[in-house]
Amino acid sequence: MLGIKKYHLLAQAFKTLSLRKGARALLLTNLKHHLSTQITQKKKNKYGRTSKSSRLAAERWRVALLLTLAMMFFYFGFILLIAFNKPLMGTLLVPGLSWGILLGALVIISAWVLIYIYVRWANNSYDEKIARLTQRPK
Repeated sequence: MLGIKKYHLLAQAFKTLSLRKGARALLLTNLKHHLSTQITQKKKNKYGRTSKSSRLAAERWRVALLLTLAMMFFYFGFILLIAFNKPLMGTLLVPGLSWGILLGALVIISAWVLIYIYVRWANNSYDEKIARLTQRPK
């Protein structure tokens, strides 16, 4: 990284060169641009993401994976109960309501609950972190 002292030394060297005024100004402008981009540029990984955005993407994937696994547990658990324990699923709790109907409704409600959990997480945590990450310095 080009430090401020090195920049000033190079700027002095460019001023003493016997270049035309326009060429010298162009070199100094390019040097200033190079210095400013090196100072403000964040370290990026091989995908062009900064380490903070990579961590945020990993966090989003973790949350999505956990919620997906939870939904798969509820859904496939219900399907497996239907397939392998039909007598239990046909047992009436109250007239007109069996375990199968109740658990089927709970699978649908669990999907709504998991969606609610994701939306709350995204609104309270993820969106704020994205806003901070995409803020442009003033």
